[in-house]
Amino acid sequence: MAYVCDRVDSCASEAKMCAESRNIQAVTAVVLETVGTGKRTEKRLGHCLPGLESMRKVFPHLGDCVEEPFHEPFEEPIDGVTVDYVIYPAIDDSIPCQGVFGEAYVYLACLGRCKNTNISCPLKPLEIDSCPNLDDSYESVLASNGNGTTKVMAIQSKGEKKYVNSFFLCKETKNCLPYEKVCNLVDDCGDGSDENETICKNVFKCNNGDYIQINSKCDGNFDCTDYSDECNEQCSDSIIQQVSFLVFSFVIGILATGANGIIIIKFFTTFGKSKNASAIMNQLLVFFISIGDFCMGLYLIIIACYELKYRNSNTEYEYCKKQFEWRTGIECSLLGVISTFGSQISLISMTFLSLSRVISLRNVLTPRSFNRKAGMKLALMTVFITLVSMLIATGPLFDIFEDFFVNGVYYPGSPIFTDAPDREKHVAILEKYFQHSMNGASDFFTWARIRQTFTEDVFLSFSYGDQSSVSITGQKLHFYGNAGVCLFKFFVSKGDPQEKFIWGVLIANFICFFIITISYIFINFVSASSGSGISNAATSKMVQKRNAKLQRKVSMIILTDFLCWMPLIFICIFHYTEVIDATSWYPFFSTFILPINSVINPLLYDSTVTEVFSKGIFAVQKKLGFGRQRQGTAVSCSTMVSKDIETAKKDNPDSERENNAGEAKKQDNEVPVDIQIQS
Repeated sequence: MAYVCDRVDSCASEAKMCAESRNIQAVTAVVLETVGTGKRTEKRLGHCLPGLESMRKVFPHLGDCVEEPFHEPFEEPIDGVTVDYVIYPAIDDSIPCQGVFGEAYVYLACLGRCKNTNISCPLKPLEIDSCPNLDDSYESVLASNGNGTTKVMAIQSKGEKKYVNSFFLCKETKNCLPYEKVCNLVDDCGDGSDENETICKNVFKCNNGDYIQINSKCDGNFDCTDYSDECNEQCSDSIIQQVSFLVFSFVIGILATGANGIIIIKFFTTFGKSKNASAIMNQLLVFFISIGDFCMGLYLIIIACYELKYRNSNTEYEYCKKQFEWRTGIECSLLGVISTFGSQISLISMTFLSLSRVISLRNVLTPRSFNRKAGMKLALMTVFITLVSMLIATGPLFDIFEDFFVNGVYYPGSPIFTDAPDREKHVAILEKYFQHSMNGASDFFTWARIRQTFTEDVFLSFSYGDQSSVSITGQKLHFYGNAGVCLFKFFVSKGDPQEKFIWGVLIANFICFFIITISYIFINFVSASSGSGISNAATSKMVQKRNAKLQRKVSMIILTDFLCWMPLIFICIFHYTEVIDATSWYPFFSTFILPINSVINPLLYDSTVTEVFSKGIFAVQKKLGFGRQRQGTAVSCSTMVSKDIETAKKDNPDSERENNAGEAKKQDNEVPVDIQIQS
């Protein structure tokens, strides 16, 4: 299939199909030629065409047209050689020549009308005995200027009574080309001199030798089959572009896996020792939260390691050139499952934990023992949380749902495609291939039927005897392959078949966040109310400290959940309503926003990590000679409250009796809420 989409039509449908599949725009290389006064030849550019005078009156900014004799590459006419006249728009600014080709480019460049001042005339005088490619219908002669100082070979077409010099001389082959074949994105010389980037500033040469428009370089679309137009020094893509993001991924990943790993180990060593049903449920839910956050940390470490692998590769811009292999690969799918499962099981478990703590407020004084009924509830909750999280994470990868979740198909080795087109693009290409409209056929063309049609019909018909095309198969660009970080496809557009699923998950996540917020606000309110009626000064001071600590912890839980999910939901809304295009924001959310809870949750929901770090800090301080002083301070602080209480009892025994009587009456309604927050 080497000759497919090479800008040379091998069959009737190739040009149209390639224009659709690879965004190859047809270029106009020939300008209109008219016969003017005295039978002179006129070359008309832009809006300077016969019959468009009225348009120039309606749109005066287009400007008038001027004419100029064209006798390049010479500064003066050559005796006997016909001079053409170029008529072009007389606009104030120069013309951007990056978008013109062939004759138009040659005329504008040689007349100095191009906006880029670095553009020079690509023409040079014809050499003696050049143009071996011209057949016997042409003959050449030597011509000179008026004083005989310049001699040049001129070409006459037999049957015409004029000599011309309007040819481009190829550098190596010495062939002569008409102007329309110069800087037209096709190597007509055979040596590349007619498309050389030094003289053709409208051309970008791919590393594999293909030519594309210079405006197509670094535009986000892959026009070169080797991806060199998007993978170069000026522009390139990677999994994690910024170095700061890469460093942050490693730091957060290591902290998240380390902190949550400690809690997971603690769970396996302590689970089941308590006989209190609420304590066991609290312990299990904290374990699930840690599992989810551990998965997020693991995801960050793995994705950062893959980025380092591509950065340190001997192949230049390796990820950029192999990104579709990565995004359609099994590794990307697994990373997407790990991150999605981790975020969902953590959020759902936090929701259940907040509800559990609200419900258990009334059972603090009369704790329920763990029995068979409590065990069944715990088992059902475990199955529900795990199953829902796993279905959300793996459901988009089931083959039965591919028509909803597959974003495109990548065909390695096919010159027809340079990316992974979606289903609508496939149908549009098939319209060009079969040369008839397929309106309403999108539903008929399932992904299975599309892959079969292209591999068995389209590719084979363009094989031209090349058996390698038989082996071309499509690789699915799955749900998690929408970006290099392999994240859940949060940013969905209108009309996307995945939008209902994605918005369903986002709405469910928002509901979870709302439940968590309301639950902890209620817990904080009950905690504050429980100590409002205490008259004993020492006891009241203790309760105030406890409530202040609880308020800080509740505020931190709500704040981290807000920072984790609400910015994401808002950006999803803005992207969906087309206020912004957040497609390139995935690396930021995957490294900075979503992992926030993964590091902070171990500190909020379990004291184990804090204790481990405190012991480590104390050990270091002890080695440095501060251990005894710090330990003494800790002991004096722990005994201070009890001393204050004893002092208060001695100073005011009557007040103590009144408080005891009043608080005994209220004891059934008071809840030591602080034990609900710390497992």
